[in-house]
Amino acid sequence: MNRYFTYDDESIDEMIYPLDENFFWSRRFEYIWALNKVKETDVVLDSCTGVYHPFKYTLVNKCKEVYALDVRDLSYENLNKVTQIQFKTELDKFLYDKVKFNQASIVDMPYEDEFFDVIFAISCLEHLEEDKIIKGLKEFKRTLKEDGKIYVTLDYPTITPTKFIELTREAGLVVDGKCDWKLDEDKCISSVYFGEPRLYCFSIVLRKPKPFGRPKKIKNK
Repeated sequence: MNRYFTYDDESIDEMIYPLDENFFWSRRFEYIWALNKVKETDVVLDSCTGVYHPFKYTLVNKCKEVYALDVRDLSYENLNKVTQIQFKTELDKFLYDKVKFNQASIVDMPYEDEFFDVIFAISCLEHLEEDKIIKGLKEFKRTLKEDGKIYVTLDYPTITPTKFIELTREAGLVVDGKCDWKLDEDKCISSVYFGEPRLYCFSIVLRKPKPFGRPKKIKNK
């Protein structure tokens, strides 16, 4: 079900590092939701991976290969510096070396066609301009295997489910599964940690359209 995260959903307090419940208000729910989507045989992309975010390192023990992409400096020196600031500890070089990093934009990704089983975009696309969202989604479609899935989380009201689905269609992707966009302000996770407006978080799964099969021949009676 594509919907808003609620306080009844599974959450985690630590992912390699302790996750502050205010700063990581939605990630504590998003990360465990995302981790439950991968298999050990999957080749996975953590797009817009960020610099201190630990999701990519946790994926290492969950799937076959982990790729991480961002426009920012993804060198060990930079990620270690930011990790020390955020978590007061050094970045594990062993985990870093397990991830295949690429400094690039999602609108022009350096990967072959139909390369990934799973692509993640965790709370990132809503911060881009609409044309870049569409271009990024088209790149996701190009690099996704035919039976692959794209798992996306987004902040509302930075972007609405209706607007994102509209952009998804322009990119040639479809929503996988049913949707329930009822926003219960008491039950849905939210935060004003970063200021107004109050943010809510929703998840949505995308896939490539299924190809139409050839029409069956009608036998003459």
